[in-house]
Amino acid sequence: MEPGWFQITLKALLYDPGGRLLILKDTESQAGDFPGGRLGTEELYGSWEEALRREIKEELGHHLVLDLETEPFFFFPHRIINGGYAALCFCYRGLLQSGSIVLSAEHDSFDGVDPQQYDPSGLFRGTLLSFWPAVMREAMQSGPGERTRL
Repeated sequence: MEPGWFQITLKALLYDPGGRLLILKDTESQAGDFPGGRLGTEELYGSWEEALRREIKEELGHHLVLDLETEPFFFFPHRIINGGYAALCFCYRGLLQSGSIVLSAEHDSFDGVDPQQYDPSGLFRGTLLSFWPAVMREAMQSGPGERTRL
């Protein structure tokens, strides 16, 4: 068997104090997304948490205050819609404390949804849609892990 080549993506499931989950719409694909992105080669052996923080600031602005878990709670294989690249996605939980979201050009809209009532099939596609039930089940588990302030 030939070794697989894949990218690593880090995604943050960010909740507001009322329990609404932040979802984004990708500008290019118009598909649903979560804040985060792909690890750069130089980030592979560094702190993934720091890489995710960088991605969140790039995508949502530098003025947000949030608590972010230090370890992923779930991972799954997926294909990146823009390009079809094979990837492993590692999901982190976080809580938006304060600040205003200022989207980068990567996303053209955002919304806060009730994750237990939201139907992702209108916006999400591919493996993010396929794994939605499992990700939500794990995200809603009791007791978030250790968090660090962004």
